[in-house]
Amino acid sequence: MGAGQDRYKLTVYYNRDYGELFDLQEDPAEVNNLWQDPASQELKQHLILKTLFAEMGKEELPMPRIWGA
Repeated sequence: MGAGQDRYKLTVYYNRDYGELFDLQEDPAEVNNLWQDPASQELKQHLILKTLFAEMGKEELPMPRIWGA
């Protein structure tokens, strides 16, 4: 998705189904929230997934094998 890392600002609120998505290149004053914009849904999903993977990367995922378990 070629989105520049500093181009978009994504804010996801804990336990909420709303948030904020701004295109800082086109809207540096953060006036036009793209969160509900139909044309921005693929971008929003991409950025949320990217954020999720970054969070998951903070912890070790492999579970040690415990003998006899």
